[in-house]
Formats: sequence, C-alpha cells, structure tokens
Amino acid sequence: MLEAWSKQHSTPTYHDLSFDERFSLLVEQEHYRRAQQRLQHRLKQAQLFTTVFGFAVKTVLRG
Repeated sequence: MLEAWSKQHSTPTYHDLSFDERFSLLVEQEHYRRAQQRLQHRLKQAQLFTTVFGFAVKTVLRG
C-alpha cells in the first residue's frame, strides 16, 4: 500500500482527486494485490500437470 501511496503522491494527476477518491484507489489497489498474491500461492500449491504430445508434463510456475 505504501508503494501505491508513493505513486499517488508523486503523480500530479492524482492531486486533483478528493481524499475519498484517492483513498478508494489505494484500497482497490491493495485488494487487487492481495487477490493476485492468493491466486499465485494457490496455483503454486496446485502443482498442475499439462498433457503435451501425449506426455504428462508438470507445469512449473515461477514468481
């Protein structure tokens, strides 16, 4: 959230927004970041397998 706040603070286009609008954007960005983090964790735990040319291949997710 600190990263998003720093971006808002240094970008002039955000200065025209009200406090509520800016705060709402921060909350949205944090919600999105956490959802992406959960998704990446779950994908890594799933240890997915893919079939390629008739062979089972383990999908390796890096990140």
